[in-house]
Amino acid sequence: MRLPIILLLLLSILALTRGAAAGAAEGGVGDWQEAEFEPISSGVATPARIALHQDAQGLSVALEIDAIPGCTEPPLVVLAVAAVRQQVVTAPGPLRGTAAGRFRFAFAIPAAALAGSDAEWARLRLAATATFPGTIDGQPLYRVRYRHQDGRALHDELAKDPQDWQAFDLNGYRLRVADRRARVALAFDQPLNGKATIAIDDAQGRRVRNLVSGQPFAKGRQSVEWDLLDDDGKVVAPGDYTWRSLHHAGITPDYQYSFCNDGAPPWKTGSGTDMWGPDHSCFTAVVAVGDQVHILSPCAEAGYQGALTDLQGVKKKSWGAPTVPSHFLLATDGAEVFAAADNGKQQILLRYKPGADWLPFGNGQKEIVWGTAAMNGFGKDDAAFSQAKWEGFSLAGFAAWGDRLVVASRADQALLVFTAASGAQVATIPLADPGALLGLPDGSLLAVSAGAIVRFSARSERPAPFLAAGKLQPGAMAAGGDGKLYVIDQASAQIVILDAGTGRETGRLGKPGGAYAGAYDAERMVRPLALALAANGWLWVTENRFNPKRVLAWDLKSGRVALEKFGSTSYGASGGGLDGADAGRAIGQGAIWKLDPAHRTARPASVLFAAADALPGAMHWRFLRRDGRTFLLGYGSSCSLVELLPDGSGRLLAQYGSAMGHCLGLGSRVPPQFLESYYQKRGFDTPEKRKQLPEGRLPSMWDIFVWSDANGDGVMQADELEFGERFGGGYWGADSEGLDLVVPLFKDLGGRPGTWRLELPLLGWHPSGAPRWKPLAEGEAAAKPTLPEHWGNESSLTDRNGVLFLNAVDHLKCYGPDGALRWTYPNRWSGVHGSHGAPLPSIGELQGALFFLGNAPLDDGKTDVFVLNGNHGRFFALTSDGFYVDEFFKDVRMGSVVDAYLIGGECFGGSFCRGSDKVYRLLSGHTDYRLFTLRGFDSIVRGAGGKLTVTPPQIDAADRRAQAVVAGRAEPRSGTIPSLKVPPALDGSGGGWPAEPVAKWDRSGLFPVQVQAGWDATSLYVRWTVEDESPWSNHGADERMLFKSGDSVDLQLGTDAGALANRVAPVPGDLRLLIAPFQGKPVAMLYRHRVPGAKDPVPFSSPWRTEKVDVVQRLDRVRINAVVGRTRTNRGFCTIEAAIPLADLGLKPAAGRDYRADFGAIFGDPDGQMDQLRSYWSNQATGLVNDVPGEIMLFPNAWGTVRFLEAK
Repeated sequence: MRLPIILLLLLSILALTRGAAAGAAEGGVGDWQEAEFEPISSGVATPARIALHQDAQGLSVALEIDAIPGCTEPPLVVLAVAAVRQQVVTAPGPLRGTAAGRFRFAFAIPAAALAGSDAEWARLRLAATATFPGTIDGQPLYRVRYRHQDGRALHDELAKDPQDWQAFDLNGYRLRVADRRARVALAFDQPLNGKATIAIDDAQGRRVRNLVSGQPFAKGRQSVEWDLLDDDGKVVAPGDYTWRSLHHAGITPDYQYSFCNDGAPPWKTGSGTDMWGPDHSCFTAVVAVGDQVHILSPCAEAGYQGALTDLQGVKKKSWGAPTVPSHFLLATDGAEVFAAADNGKQQILLRYKPGADWLPFGNGQKEIVWGTAAMNGFGKDDAAFSQAKWEGFSLAGFAAWGDRLVVASRADQALLVFTAASGAQVATIPLADPGALLGLPDGSLLAVSAGAIVRFSARSERPAPFLAAGKLQPGAMAAGGDGKLYVIDQASAQIVILDAGTGRETGRLGKPGGAYAGAYDAERMVRPLALALAANGWLWVTENRFNPKRVLAWDLKSGRVALEKFGSTSYGASGGGLDGADAGRAIGQGAIWKLDPAHRTARPASVLFAAADALPGAMHWRFLRRDGRTFLLGYGSSCSLVELLPDGSGRLLAQYGSAMGHCLGLGSRVPPQFLESYYQKRGFDTPEKRKQLPEGRLPSMWDIFVWSDANGDGVMQADELEFGERFGGGYWGADSEGLDLVVPLFKDLGGRPGTWRLELPLLGWHPSGAPRWKPLAEGEAAAKPTLPEHWGNESSLTDRNGVLFLNAVDHLKCYGPDGALRWTYPNRWSGVHGSHGAPLPSIGELQGALFFLGNAPLDDGKTDVFVLNGNHGRFFALTSDGFYVDEFFKDVRMGSVVDAYLIGGECFGGSFCRGSDKVYRLLSGHTDYRLFTLRGFDSIVRGAGGKLTVTPPQIDAADRRAQAVVAGRAEPRSGTIPSLKVPPALDGSGGGWPAEPVAKWDRSGLFPVQVQAGWDATSLYVRWTVEDESPWSNHGADERMLFKSGDSVDLQLGTDAGALANRVAPVPGDLRLLIAPFQGKPVAMLYRHRVPGAKDPVPFSSPWRTEKVDVVQRLDRVRINAVVGRTRTNRGFCTIEAAIPLADLGLKPAAGRDYRADFGAIFGDPDGQMDQLRSYWSNQATGLVNDVPGEIMLFPNAWGTVRFLEAK
């Protein structure tokens, strides 16, 4: 029979206790200060903390323990102390006056019972237990022990051997207490429930620390602590300091509506009806089948490549082609959809079941290769994806012809005929300069050839004339059962209606003219590409048009446009801007839009330029007014000044910025005179010298240029162009509130590159109306140095007072008109690439700051507020005098619900202003232009602030704290995988799994992950436990892409232990095993990046790059168990257990050898449509969630090491 546990505990105490009398104090909470307490609990133990006093009389101890949920009674607390002698003391009960939810116990032990000399006190050890009331089966309901080092369970009894109690360093404790007492507290009045910001400046007014940044506080008296560190983590100098504060109710964005994307909603949710179309291209192919219309584009990244709609244009589903970016044509036999694709190097056929999925042909192949012609295609120039040169592809036409498919091949100068069922080629019909094709209901085939249209009767290979060349420039064709033929006339950009029997013209749809500038006209088509006649009598048309992107449908009964579908925007919603003086006007996709706030709609009002690519792409636009004229200033690496004319068109007046950026933005369209002028002025004036330059490139990446159209002809001339030192506006541009330009400039400063302030004030206007700025050479000569370093090529903003703000690497910086530094703000992860290494978001922390969206005055009449967009979707607002105000929108990595307030990663556009109605407005989005109003700026008030003096002892304490932080930095990741005698259970119980995890991590205290692993002669066993509020949700449609569509877990492993450990790229043997839910069950996908002799590598593409994985396969022999639930603290989690055959991995573990490896968990949105956070044990540079190639790549040099152990 077992003795009750309490009795055993008491017997143990009696056996241990000896020496002089010791006891527990009673009464009130005692004379203990907050600075004396420090925690002694860790992990899952009930929180506890301790304080000590030691002097000649002895040792006094205060022990505080938190109450446990559901128990209001205090625990039985036992304190064990030892030096040269030992004492075990039981507290009779807590002291009176302890804070709610916490119990304080006090103990007093005479010196004679423990130690006498300092040397004896240095041997002090201390431990404790707390046993809460209640039992289960005779055992304590809950017991916890503190400060033990015997490795026994947390809920075991008090150790009897004092060597199992942890040593306590009294001198170290006294220093820590002194450090806590030396800290500086700033007390302030929070005037309203909301947020506060506190900034500290030194005696010279220089910003030292941004202490509190937009943190929430309740109304009333508040206090915050300053650790005496500056913004760089360095201890400040003793001396006098001033602090100031700012307070407000919080800045809240209110979504209004979106434009330039006709999805419902206009952002990506995976619902099928969501966002309209592609971002990097426009819809170019269309076909109608039954009650459905299928539309397809060459490629998409954040958008959708294809859309399936009903007959009225309501989107029902998204779809896409399983190929690299390509030029597509679509055809139908009335039951199925077929696609012909040409990527400029290879040409293929595909088969699609409407509304379902891609199907194999009868021979079992999903792709039928019909050509390998390497023509111009994509990649000829930088604009190929968005301004495709269709004549650069072999694919010229495609049609279903009875039970056959016909391709017009320019490379073959022939029609290639295939059976629709099997995909086998059955004929080649020579045809000169072939073009568009159309299969007619009577079984005949129409084909464009050398500008004419010819007809082939059913199964005939001999063409007959139908329409002679010269009557029109025929493009795509469509026909219905009404005896009419509809043909695109590429010369007039109209649709010509012909009699299908005679070829006689009977009418036209659309107004002639093609590309235009000025008032928007829905009936004037621009570069129409493809036609499809739907069952309801609507004729659908795609356009190769980007200003704005559009798909339209004509009602053939009325001859009028029945439907227009706009968008999507370019990737990241760049190219937008708001007009602060007119809340009903905005710019986007090269067009002026008329906004209707009352009905929450928008329509194009005018087109700025006939050519969508007339200017290098602007990240955003600002409306400016001066001298009775309205201007648009577009910002990017090359900035453009445009006058907005009364008819809504734009007139280009001037450009400035990076010479290289200008060339990159225009691609092959760089004016020859621009390059020639540059070469002449830079000394590359002979053919021999130009041979030193890469073809089509400039010798310096960022040399500044300024051009003003002095003679008004719209063409750059040598005498209008100026070139100078290196432009400092970077990729995002140098924003300005006016036409007096202030631009960061890189030039020599004391023998090294520095940042200078270049001022080019507007001196007047040329007779042509173009600006006459101060000459660049004079401006450079008068430039003022600001930074003695290269500041990072990010963005800048100059306000109306000439104050310059730099989005510099490491710090956001503000300079007055005199060049003096006014303030700084930490900016450690600026830009796209900087954000990839950023931790999870923290209030007040700039991450991925890209560029200034604009600035607007506050009601105090003295300061402005400006907004920066962040690469993870958070936006940041700061005042012009250096106070962080607030942040808004969700961080894409945080697993947020997808709605209007999740802007998404890589949000490369935006505009911010205050209207004449004093309403603050913001334009943003990702593949839509999303309009918001911002509430709360009118609640901003300034606090009283104060002064303080920092003493040398306080600095010493701060320095000790800082050193402790440095000493606690993590070591490189390593773990062990033990050999198992018995395979572990795959049932979620944890039975048989190693007690110690091989890997354990979190992200800034959130999203904890634990991995257990073991191995035997046949298998590797891995168990992931992941905390996630929406666990194990992934509704991806492509098993190869499950890492992009929601939750998954990841093992990355180098199976060759002898491979170079610090290799920067994968080698044979390096692999990735991804486990994710797919169609209702977990699957294991293996990616072998490098396999010698692999025949069919799988491409993972974005428009700008492709990463190929040599082998991608599902491992059907992997046994997987997935358990989803909630913890005792009501947190969501999933446990994924897998038994992986070693043979499938090609792994032969050698006991005692180290292997490179990493473990990961990918967190998706709650609906399982997209990945939002990639979290890994070793590789911390996993912030990228917006690029398919970047996310499939392996980086073995960032992996940790694991060692396989032999069985004990």
